[in-house]
Formats: sequence, C-alpha cells, structure tokens
Amino acid sequence: MKPSLTLIKYLFILACGATVALHAQSGAAQQNARIQELWNSGSYEKALAQAEKALALYPKDAELLGRYGYCHKILQRGDFGLGPLERAYALGPGNPLIKIWLVDANLAYGWKLYGSDPLETIARWTRALELEPAMPDYLQEIGKLYADWPEKAALAFPWLERAEEAGYADRAQLLYLRGVASMHCGRFAEADAFMRESLALEPESPYRLYVYASLQYKWGREEAWAEALELDLGFTQSDFVRSQEVNIRENLSAYYRRGPGLFAKAR
Repeated sequence: MKPSLTLIKYLFILACGATVALHAQSGAAQQNARIQELWNSGSYEKALAQAEKALALYPKDAELLGRYGYCHKILQRGDFGLGPLERAYALGPGNPLIKIWLVDANLAYGWKLYGSDPLETIARWTRALELEPAMPDYLQEIGKLYADWPEKAALAFPWLERAEEAGYADRAQLLYLRGVASMHCGRFAEADAFMRESLALEPESPYRLYVYASLQYKWGREEAWAEALELDLGFTQSDFVRSQEVNIRENLSAYYRRGPGLFAKAR
C-alpha cells in the first residue's frame, strides 16, 4: 500500500522541522563555545556583547541566556544578572552550569549588599541555599546576620541549628552567636552560658570577650563586666583591643573611681 500524499507532506514537514531544530542547536552551541572562549581570555565586555547578539538569534536557548546573565555577575553590573539567570534556570533546570551560575550570582550579590541591606542579603543567600543546600558556611552567615540584629535575633536560632546539622565546623562560633542572639532576646543567663562555653573553646578571642563584657553590662553584673574588660586589655597585640583601648580604660577608670553601684549611678 502506497503512503498517501498527505502523509508524505506531513513527514516532510516533520523532517524539515527537526533539521531546523538541529541547526539551531548547533548554532547556539557554537555561540556558547565562543562566549566561553571570551571568558577564558578575560574579554568579558566582548563576551557580553556576543551573548546579546546570540540571544537575538536564539532567544530560547537557556544556556545562552544564562551566559548573558552571568556576564553581568562577572562585570558586577546591576543585580549581577539575577533576572536573566532565573529565566535561564526556568528554561533549563537540568543544566548544571546554569545552576552553578545562579547560585554564585546570588551569593555574590548578597555580599555586595551585606552592609547596606541585610534583608536582601538574607534573601539572596536563602535562594542560593534552595538550589544548593550543602553550604553550612552560609547557613551560619544568615544566623550571624540575625543574631547581630536585635529586633530579629530570635530568627537566628533555626539557622544556627541548620548550620550545625550541615556540618559547620566552628563550634565556638555557633555558641558565641547563640549567646549574642540570647542576649538581644533578653535571656541573659542563657547568653552567659553560651558565651562562657564559646570562650572556653577559644579563650584568646578579644572581640568575643568584649561582647561578653557587654552582656555583663546589660545584665547589671558590675564586677564581671570590669573583670572581662581587664582580661581584654591583656591582648596587647590585638588590633581590636588597640582600637578600643582608650574606651576600655575610660570605662574601667570610671568604675574604679565610683566603686560599687556604677551602673545605677551612670544610668
């Protein structure tokens, strides 16, 4: 039985479509390779221009879109290409390169905003952790941001717990951050226990000792506060102690001049 003319036309159309798709894939692959070459040579501006031209020809190629976005991250432009990278990931969620670029851009943009916009930093790092959960350092970093934020300190504890479960190695740091968060939450006895354990693991930590002194001050424990400041002055080689030495000595001088009841009189 001979195939009908309609069937022949249909098969011909399918074959043509497959050929066009194959050529498009081949062309996009060449463009991706060219952008990679430009990256390898450090020609990042040229790579961005090449990516823009390539996307005009192959707008639905996920990897090209990802490379276009990642060029912005490399050049530190705008939001580091997060918009194009998210669209690329939606088009090609199985492409490991796009995932790596998206994670890296979120982490880097989070660091850019670290001092100015902690909420956005947390949002960027949280997104990176959704894609790549096995990053205990960043779980700890989010916990640290919350711990140092008095109004949101209670949010630190689950992040620090996740960091510990994920294998974050610096136990003294986790204890210290739990102590800071507890202090900001007004749980002074709990904070004292955490900080003492942290200092027992790393006794030569002048900054943590200074924060421990701050805890004693908030708690109204005058002698413990003065003792901690005296111990801090012993770290004569510490840049932190040198930067705070005048302030520490002035506080101690006032304490010893006024004697017991300093806190009550000073407040």
